[in-house]
Amino acid sequence: MSASSPRSCYPLADVLRCLEVIQERVGRVTVRAMGQQVPRHTAFPPHITSFAMALFLMNTAYLGNHQGAEDIGGYHHELVDGQSSRMRCDNPYPCDFNQGVLEGLHARFTGRGMLGLRIEHESEDCRARGATACTYRLKW
Repeated sequence: MSASSPRSCYPLADVLRCLEVIQERVGRVTVRAMGQQVPRHTAFPPHITSFAMALFLMNTAYLGNHQGAEDIGGYHHELVDGQSSRMRCDNPYPCDFNQGVLEGLHARFTGRGMLGLRIEHESEDCRARGATACTYRLKW
């Protein structure tokens, strides 16, 4: 694939450094907004028709879009009830980016935008403060 192809693979370290620079120079809101765009450009199988179903597929999609990368963590989903779940993100992406991805996924599969999803840290641990993972409680 050419470097200009939308399906090109870019070195993960370079992508993470770009997100870090954007967060330092422009701010967290921009990094979150970038994460919100990811689900708009991700292919999902036709049988995935709801936000809850997409959450279950998230780790598979993540790993499939990071071919060749090793030890990259993931998105670990656990359904709590019909309208809430727990998501542990131990991937290398910043907390704000991951929250944006979750918001974008919700917007894509509900058509209600990002406002219908509440994301809360389940504990004080956060990648923004040096933790290895963030665990979120999602309610929609």
